[in-house]
Amino acid sequence: MIPLKIAFDAYPIASPRLSGVGVHALEIASRLCKWEELDCTLLLYDFLKRRGSKEMLQKRIPQTKIVQNNLLPYGIYVELWNKIPRLGLEQVFGTTADVFHFFNFVVPPKVPGKIINTVHDLVYLNFPETMEKRNYRRLNMHLKRSCQDADVVITVSETIKQELIDQMKLPKEKIRVVYNGVDQKRFRPVLERISGLPHDYFLYLGTLEPRKNLLGLLEGYRIAKPKIGDCKLVLGGAKGWEYQTIFEKVKEYGLEEDVVFPGYLPSEDLPKLYSGAKAFLFPSLYEGFGIPPLEAMACGVPVVTSNCSCLPEVTGDAAVLVNPKDSEELAWAMENILTDTALRDTCVTRGLERVKQFTWEQAAEQVFSIYKEG
Repeated sequence: MIPLKIAFDAYPIASPRLSGVGVHALEIASRLCKWEELDCTLLLYDFLKRRGSKEMLQKRIPQTKIVQNNLLPYGIYVELWNKIPRLGLEQVFGTTADVFHFFNFVVPPKVPGKIINTVHDLVYLNFPETMEKRNYRRLNMHLKRSCQDADVVITVSETIKQELIDQMKLPKEKIRVVYNGVDQKRFRPVLERISGLPHDYFLYLGTLEPRKNLLGLLEGYRIAKPKIGDCKLVLGGAKGWEYQTIFEKVKEYGLEEDVVFPGYLPSEDLPKLYSGAKAFLFPSLYEGFGIPPLEAMACGVPVVTSNCSCLPEVTGDAAVLVNPKDSEELAWAMENILTDTALRDTCVTRGLERVKQFTWEQAAEQVFSIYKEG
C-alpha cells in the first residue's frame, strides 16, 4: 500500500510558547506523523532561521521531513497573497502532496492537492474588539476565501460548526467536527505542588486578554473576597493583547496581595498547577472549544465556567455554569465551590468521567478518516 502524502502547515507548532491552536496542531500532527499509512511533511516558515523554529519542530515531532522557507516572515506572505495571487504554496515550498492540512484558519492560494482547513472559532466576527488589529485583518482578508477553497473544513465543536453555517454560509456537508482531547497520562491528579504559590487558591489558566473576561473575574473575586477567607486568585498564562488593563484593575481593587501572576508556565508544570487549586475558574466570553476546563477536570479539580458559547457543550453536567457577565453570580459560584463539599465532590467525580470522552487518539483517527474521504 502506497502511503498517503500529507503536508502539514507547521507554523503554529514551531512557536516556543504554544497557543491553543498550537497545542491542537501538535497533538494531531505528532500522532499522524507516526502512522505507516501516511508519508508526512512539515511545512515551516522560518525567516532567516532566526527563531530556531526547525530545531523546535524536530524536538516536538522527531524523524519527520521538514521543508523550510526562510526568505520572508509568515506574516508578509499572508499580506502578499491578495497582491500576488501567483505566490502560491507550490512556489513558496516547492512541495506537492495528496492532502494539505492547515491548522491556523487561513490557506494560501494555489494549493496543489486536497485542502483541509481547521477553523477553531469565529472570534473575528463575534468579538472583533478583543483581537489585535493585525490578526483581525488577516482573518477578515482570508478566512472566507480559505473556507471556500478548502475541500473540508474541520472545526472543534458543534457550536462553531453552526456558526460557520450561519455566519460564513458554509454548506454543512463541508464541515466536520473533531473535538480536541486531553492527554490523560499527563493531566491527572498529582500531590506535588509548585513552590511559591499560595496554599489555597482559585486558578485561571490561559492567555491574559479581554476575551477571557478576566476583568469580570476580578470583579467577582472582589465581591466574594469577604466570604472566602484567604483563598488567593492565581492568573496563569502569557501576557496577551491589552493585558495591562488586568494589572490596572488589580491595583484599582486593592487586590495586589491576593492576585498572583506566575506568568507563562512550562507544560510539565501544568498538572501540578491544576492539582493544587481549590477550583478552576474559566468565565470566558467566547471559545471555540476550551481545553483548560477539561485539563482541570482530568486533574481532579472542580470547574466553574461560562454558560455560553461552546463551554456547556464541552463540560456537560460536570461544571458549575454561570453567566460570565454577572459578577454577583461569579462571586456566588466561587463561594459555593469552595464551601459546599457535596458540590465539589460531584464536580470532581463527574469531571473525571467527562474528560474520558475527549482523547487526542480519537481526534487523530477522525482526521485520518477525513483525509481518506473522496
